[in-house]
Amino acid sequence: MTVKIFDTPEVQDFLKTVAGFDQAGGNERAKQILHRLLSDLYRLIDDFDVSPEEFWSSVSLLNALGHDT
Repeated sequence: MTVKIFDTPEVQDFLKTVAGFDQAGGNERAKQILHRLLSDLYRLIDDFDVSPEEFWSSVSLLNALGHDT
C-alpha cells in the first residue's frame, strides 16, 4: 500500500503552519482558504500521481498565464 503524501504528519503540520493556524491574529477566513487550497493541491498530487516534472510544468503554465504582457 502506497502512503499518500497528504496523509503524512509532516504534510499536515506543514499545512497548519503555512496557513497560520499556529499563530494568533490574522484573518481566520484567509487562513481557512489558504489551508484548503494547499490541502487540495496535495490531494491532487496524490490522486493523479503527479510527477515533479508535471508539477513544475503546471507551475510554469500558471506563471505564464498570470504574467502581465
